[in-house]
Amino acid sequence: MATASIVSGGRVEIIAGRGSSADSFPLFGYGLDDYDRLYADKLGLLLAINDGDRVSWESPFRPPLKDALVVPRPDAPIPIWLGTGGNPDSTVRAGQAGLPVSYGILSGTPQRWGQFGALYREAARQAGADESSLAISVAAHGFVGRDGRAAKALFFHHEQAAYAAAGRFAAPPRRHGLRRRPRRDRQPHHRPASPPRPHPSLPPDGHRRHAPRRGTQVHRTTQNRGSTQSPRRAEQHDLS
Repeated sequence: MATASIVSGGRVEIIAGRGSSADSFPLFGYGLDDYDRLYADKLGLLLAINDGDRVSWESPFRPPLKDALVVPRPDAPIPIWLGTGGNPDSTVRAGQAGLPVSYGILSGTPQRWGQFGALYREAARQAGADESSLAISVAAHGFVGRDGRAAKALFFHHEQAAYAAAGRFAAPPRRHGLRRRPRRDRQPHHRPASPPRPHPSLPPDGHRRHAPRRGTQVHRTTQNRGSTQSPRRAEQHDLS
């Protein structure tokens, strides 16, 4: 971070939060029972390193530091914000330490988040923190589209899929009723017209044979072989 601050001309800031996942605790041999103590200890060490190039630190979670030189150093102390997703204890900790607080808003009403702001200022006032060092920033997801309803539906579909991939929510249903707007620079695709196919119920000549209506009579002429009467006779069939 010190190198990035030097290269960028002092435009780097740090938002230090404890994170929403505890999957890395076993990798470093930490227990979840020390969740809050670990955060307080690591945050305190970060602030101490940021204040001076030599640090002395006693901690139950790491070997002690005695007048340790920490390099490289930025040209000026890096602004450090305390990041939280709405934990009241973190809000109070930021106010008591006189640190600016950054809220990562994923849900909730403006009234609820306004209460966190009041809690932050009250904790800072009780601790006697310098009011000039207090600040509140908000980070929230956003999505811009030409149509508000379609933008909300599209954003929610992908947001829910991202959380489903992390195993937090169920997978989103298939998108019904969402139509993609055609791109203006995209040429329409024309398929060549295929010749009409004959209906399977039609005879080879392509002419449909209509069934007789109920109640009509059909006359069929048959050849009367071996009879002395007229060579042809008519048979009537009543279909009613």
